[in-house]
Amino acid sequence: MRRHLLHTAFAPALLLLSAACHGAAPVPAPAAVLGAVSGDAESRLVVDSAQHEVVLYAGPFRVPGMSAMAAMPDMPAMPGMPGMKSGAGMTGMDGVHADGTGEHENHAAHGFSPLVRFVWPVDGWYRGFKVSLVDSAGNELPQHLMHHLVGIDFAHRQLLEPDLVRFIAAGVETHNVVLPRFLGVPMKSGQQLAIYAGWHNPSEKNYEGVYIRLAMPYLPKNTLVKPIAVFPVQMDINNTPGEPNVYDLPPGKTSRAFEFTMPIAGRFLGVGGHLHDYGVDLRLEDAANGKLLSRVQSQRDSLGHVTAVGRKYYPVLGLRMDAGRKYRVVGSYDAPQKDTITNGAMAIMAGVFAPSDPSQWPAANFNDPLTHNDIESLPGGSRVTAPVIGAMKKKQ
Repeated sequence: MRRHLLHTAFAPALLLLSAACHGAAPVPAPAAVLGAVSGDAESRLVVDSAQHEVVLYAGPFRVPGMSAMAAMPDMPAMPGMPGMKSGAGMTGMDGVHADGTGEHENHAAHGFSPLVRFVWPVDGWYRGFKVSLVDSAGNELPQHLMHHLVGIDFAHRQLLEPDLVRFIAAGVETHNVVLPRFLGVPMKSGQQLAIYAGWHNPSEKNYEGVYIRLAMPYLPKNTLVKPIAVFPVQMDINNTPGEPNVYDLPPGKTSRAFEFTMPIAGRFLGVGGHLHDYGVDLRLEDAANGKLLSRVQSQRDSLGHVTAVGRKYYPVLGLRMDAGRKYRVVGSYDAPQKDTITNGAMAIMAGVFAPSDPSQWPAANFNDPLTHNDIESLPGGSRVTAPVIGAMKKKQ
């Protein structure tokens, strides 16, 4: 089975500087948007210029109950199951397990939607997301059916890694996240995007005709007071595009580091992170002299389960990062068990980054083998994304 990777920078980065937006129940959509759809999942876009929202409807999806899903031939009971670049985006980068118990999740009970492609329709700034599940009449369905939602931006790569930017990484705790109006992610009309969902239906009931309603607030290009252009940045200690980023956790006090050279100058306005159980802290250091630049610590219960990871804000001057300078992220653990836990650790620091020159943000390079690996990890892989990638390659 393919490893459908959940890159997780955006949701936690937004949470650093935003107030969660818990909106009212979605307004029932017109039949033209949520009518009967045959074949694969399709998408419909509605631009609400009055509310400054781009609303995407995707579906219909069938979300089987746990017993039906367990019987599927492509659902082996394997630890870390597809795409376990998981914990961060699935838990809002706060370290809380999605079931709220502190127990390790059964990822083998997850299924995935097809990749749903769409085109961003307006010039301006993207401000976040509000996610709900509805039926064909617009009535709300149980939100816990969607374990996570991932948004792919085909135009840009991550700042420090060749993976495509994930402009959405929503988990069960992060269905609604919106930036304040003075911040925004630049988006151009015609920009190629896609989403896919990870399903988790622990009940015996099969849900038919499930639609994703994704409302994406934006600021139009003619906004009088322009927002500060920001982007999500993740500093993943064990990232390999197309592969899981978990790693083995030995007993005792351990740490692992990731060094990188900053490709462009700018400032972090806030940082947070994600750790698995027994995680202690994440540190950002100057690699040349070891100076500590930022540190976020975990909160753990008496058993060592991580219940939260702190956040640091730099709202006035920001935390300066110089182009060409080497930095290091370190993740620390203190595990009490006697034996090594296979794939038991993950360490990601993520933040909201305001580049000095937003035009320097790197474009996706589809000739990079690592970017290709990342694309193959998406649902359907290059077979599904070929039309988008082919068109974008011609523009490069």
